[in-house]
Amino acid sequence: MANQPKKLGKYNIVGKLGKGAMGEVYKGHDPVLNRFVAIKVIAESLDADPELVERFRREAKAAAQLNHPNIITIYDFVEEEGSLYIVMELLDGKDLKELIKGDTALTMEQILGIMEQIADGLGFAHENKMVHRDLKPANIHVTKKGQIKILDFGLVHNESSDMTKTGHVMGTPNYMSPEQVQGLKIDPRSDIFSLGAVFYELLTRKKPFSGNSIHATMFKVVQGDREPLAQYTHLPTALIQMVDRALDPNVDGRFADGNALREHIRSIRAEALARGNVDLTVTRYTDPTMTTSGSAPGSHPSGSSPSRSLPLSQSSAPSQSPSALSASGSRGTMRQREMTGMSMGVAASTSKPIGLYVAGAAVVLAIAAGAFYFTRSEAGSGPSVEELSLALIASQQELMVRSLEQRDYGTALAQAQELLANDAQNAEAVRVRDAAENALAQVEVAVGEARAALARGASEEAAEALGRVLALDPNHPLGAELNEELNQHFQSQAESAQADMTQARSAASSAGATSRAEFQRAESLRQQASDDFNGGEYTVAAQRFLAARDGYQQATSAHQQAESARSAQAQQAQQTAQAQAEAQAVARAELDGAQNAWTRLRSQPDQAGVREQPSYQRAMSEETNAKRLASSGDLSGAARGYQTAASYLEGARREYREAESRRAQQEARAAPPPPAPPPSRPAPATPRAPSVGQEEAAIRQALATYERAIEGENLDLFRQIKPNLSAADAKRLQSSFDAIDSQEVELDIQSILIEGDRATVKLTRRDVIVIRGRSQNGSSRAQTFVLAKTAGSWVITQIGQ
Repeated sequence: MANQPKKLGKYNIVGKLGKGAMGEVYKGHDPVLNRFVAIKVIAESLDADPELVERFRREAKAAAQLNHPNIITIYDFVEEEGSLYIVMELLDGKDLKELIKGDTALTMEQILGIMEQIADGLGFAHENKMVHRDLKPANIHVTKKGQIKILDFGLVHNESSDMTKTGHVMGTPNYMSPEQVQGLKIDPRSDIFSLGAVFYELLTRKKPFSGNSIHATMFKVVQGDREPLAQYTHLPTALIQMVDRALDPNVDGRFADGNALREHIRSIRAEALARGNVDLTVTRYTDPTMTTSGSAPGSHPSGSSPSRSLPLSQSSAPSQSPSALSASGSRGTMRQREMTGMSMGVAASTSKPIGLYVAGAAVVLAIAAGAFYFTRSEAGSGPSVEELSLALIASQQELMVRSLEQRDYGTALAQAQELLANDAQNAEAVRVRDAAENALAQVEVAVGEARAALARGASEEAAEALGRVLALDPNHPLGAELNEELNQHFQSQAESAQADMTQARSAASSAGATSRAEFQRAESLRQQASDDFNGGEYTVAAQRFLAARDGYQQATSAHQQAESARSAQAQQAQQTAQAQAEAQAVARAELDGAQNAWTRLRSQPDQAGVREQPSYQRAMSEETNAKRLASSGDLSGAARGYQTAASYLEGARREYREAESRRAQQEARAAPPPPAPPPSRPAPATPRAPSVGQEEAAIRQALATYERAIEGENLDLFRQIKPNLSAADAKRLQSSFDAIDSQEVELDIQSILIEGDRATVKLTRRDVIVIRGRSQNGSSRAQTFVLAKTAGSWVITQIGQ
């Protein structure tokens, strides 16, 4: 909708709440039930996409079936001509994302209460065979009274349907389950994983899976690569175990559904209440300490000792009193008695619910929105499944190559085989697999030769074989195993390793990699190896020299990659600057053209009556605004300003011409009638034919009516002035009206030829059309209008070039 509607169906529109990728969200009023509602309207640009319309319809129907206190209530779903919208309850408060980011401290009782409500609502959805698929803090709302509402069922999936197939990935990266990331079939346990990620963030104020890129984040999800929750030692063990189980990468290791999770939370909550640990306060600080506290900050109960630090692992100790334990950060604690305005103690929000429904309204189409909707059939709506696969493959390749460079051949081989299982033709995986297998085979052969040589007493030969082992794998355990027997024979190998290390160090220094962490670690190994060598520990020295060699090589490689990335970024910045300069040049040309056109238009003399028209003053105001925008650097805005000013000036001139035409008609009608014939010569009365001037004035009036019909987008008036308008032409004209914001028509009459009841008008026509706020000034063109006089009135019968 170009403008905010005043009404949608029976609902009066009060204001706008926000806007998302899927459309507008309004605050409305239901006059029948006298209640305020939120109305989510699908964007007109999405009307043509059947899949997105179906998603919108599915969201409404899915949520409407889920009548539960912890799921947002849907009141109505309306499909009218030109409109598609959902009517739902209007919520106050804030979403969980805002609560997590805020400074409000929450007690364990409050957190468990939030968890239980979410799990309860989710369990109800699972009972009804619904999987949410996009659970995240932004889709979980906390009202001022502390009631949880789960939002945005736009990605909901009915387990009985096959709408979600393998190869479809939906959700938000940080909260997606491994099976979602991999585009596999999902069930309620996928929601459990997402909820585990939400709970982890609620407890720690950190996302469990977060990388420096989208595919890195997804890869962490698949690998289960996250900080252990157990490191937050102030958290009860039972709660840590619950979240870990919810985040189990193996789907079979998780809770079966929301109801099973809810019952588990209730058991933890009941135990916490029994032990008196509900006052444990989780703050945004990651290093809280457990203290005993009195009834007020700085005081302590009668007969007790002052506050003292306790290990956080004692948070579940039954010996503590119900109100004695709290976790305090650098800003102190917040107890239940300090939490007012909400049934479970979450501080009431004073913020307006702007955007609460926007998150729910946002169709997950683009990476910039933070969410994904990948399907095989979509084009241009975001990354496809193939693109997702490429991103994941790139991450796997990066880790695989890194393992090979670090001479971790076993890991590199396993990673290559895993990648080839999904992408059998992957050339890089084949290369790494072959290289790793070859290195492992060489190591195995050298290890065998070293042991065999040592067994037959050939120490020099064994030392040479061991040297080959360590050259391939400096950390191979054979070095420590044979150190004692071969150390005295290993000096030459250590010297060779030292030479390799020195060469690698020189290359790293020449490349400028001395500031990298890999280089510094290699320096430490080099010093240790030198000490070992000087102390006669040749085997250990060789191992460390070779490890240092690898470190220097890794430093060189990492530095070169970083330099390549910086070069690419610089090139991208240069291209961006060039594009901006080109855009600036285009805007400058557009401004020059608009300014020149305005100057030419202003150079034409105007009669005094033109300056009296309202549009003239608006034209002058737009000219002033255009100059201001040009001076501030907004060239495109200035160009539009001059174009708008020109439109208003042309309108003022047209208004003046129309006023003059009306004045001429009035003068014609006011002309005195001819004198009556003398009585002596009676003659039958004959109607007096209009003068040529009167006919021309009537024709000008007809053409002015044509202009008003176009500018007012009045199809009925257009039919009156052109009664032979066909149904097809009327439909095309109405479509034209619907597609534009406004249109101004200027008809400059050159000649009028009247032949009885037929008239031919030669004129010059110029249209100014505004589409989406941008004025498009058309060039002048010649046209011929043919009019006919019917029942005393002139009407248009034909319009030609």
